[in-house]
Amino acid sequence: LLIQYLDNELDVVQHASVEAALAADPALQQLLERLRVSRQAFQQYARQEAVTGILKEEMNAQPAPVVKMSGMRKALRFAAILIVLLVIDGIIQYSLLDADRLFTAQYKEFTLGTVRHADSISLLERSFRDHNMDNVIAIYEKGDSLSQTDHFFAGQAYLEAGNAAKAVVAFENQLSSNAVQPFKPYHDDAEYYRALAYLKLGEVSTALQEFEKIHQQPSHTYRSEVSSWYLIKLRWLAKKEPHQ
Repeated sequence: LLIQYLDNELDVVQHASVEAALAADPALQQLLERLRVSRQAFQQYARQEAVTGILKEEMNAQPAPVVKMSGMRKALRFAAILIVLLVIDGIIQYSLLDADRLFTAQYKEFTLGTVRHADSISLLERSFRDHNMDNVIAIYEKGDSLSQTDHFFAGQAYLEAGNAAKAVVAFENQLSSNAVQPFKPYHDDAEYYRALAYLKLGEVSTALQEFEKIHQQPSHTYRSEVSSWYLIKLRWLAKKEPHQ
């Protein structure tokens, strides 16, 4: 579990369970730190070995009999070594890519600010503010007297519960509701978390399209959250999993 925790491979319940155990057990914290250091040392060793191998080949290479290497040729050779090292690093990152890792790297729990008049919010929103996600889902699935924003809160509850398919539907309902109303609450939020839900669901190509739309809108609330590098990794994953 600790190794999966380090690799961000646990679901929400398992992650919370491990964090609770870590908070209560200093010995477990030390074990986690040893695992983290060991993994970092292994990664560093692997990269150093790759660099050492390349440099040894360079040192063993026989120079031309008469012609001395010019400054430009030296610079080009050094640039070639750097390119090889970047390729090696890229291969390592590519091999570790999967949808869960990219989801975990991007996902942040959505939180609400304080509200002045608690009696003016829906029962579902009140449950969300109390972090009672089971009740949020129960109210939403009952379907009685839902407010315009309840779809968004339900989507968040489904996402935290690990039900990405229902999260997508709820976020879609929020966006559809906004489309026919002059007031469009949580619109950018719903687009961003819908993209995350698609990624959690394993629909990488669809998630990539949604994140690209966000990235292309300078005024989008989550524009800064979707970096060019993140999109590159999503494209890599989409190619790595052609069935998507």
